[in-house]
Amino acid sequence: MIRLEGYNLLRAAERGWSAPCHTNHIMSAPGPSEVESNFAKVIFHDARMKKVLLYVPVVLSFVILGAHFMRYGNSTGVVGSTVLIALLFVRKAWAARLIQVVLILGALEWLRTIFELAQVRATLGQPFTRMLVILGVVTALTVCAALLFQSPTLKRIYRLDRGN
Repeated sequence: MIRLEGYNLLRAAERGWSAPCHTNHIMSAPGPSEVESNFAKVIFHDARMKKVLLYVPVVLSFVILGAHFMRYGNSTGVVGSTVLIALLFVRKAWAARLIQVVLILGALEWLRTIFELAQVRATLGQPFTRMLVILGVVTALTVCAALLFQSPTLKRIYRLDRGN
């Protein structure tokens, strides 16, 4: 049987096939306008999911940075990280640029932390390779999160291509 979603629904309508109904009855193939409508819903859903997925590294970077600040007792850093997550809802160019700058500063904080912890562990004779790899990945995630604001989708959302 033909599944009732996206491409398969479109192909069924083109061929004039029947498609299963949710009541387990066989119905005739939908008309072209119904197929286009359903296909558009699937495409729109995919586009919205892509937008949401662009925010995942940004939010994750701020959550990890907030946890880092909490670990060292810096409540200002924790509150700042939380406020910056909320700032993602402000669809202005200045908000996007502020988030980018803070993410780059966060990456620099991770590099400083790597350097300090590596020195301490080397002085104590403890292995530090695993720590370098983990914090290196966190640093790379933070830099990539900042670079996501250069993507066409986020440029459009935050109106970054208008000379701001």
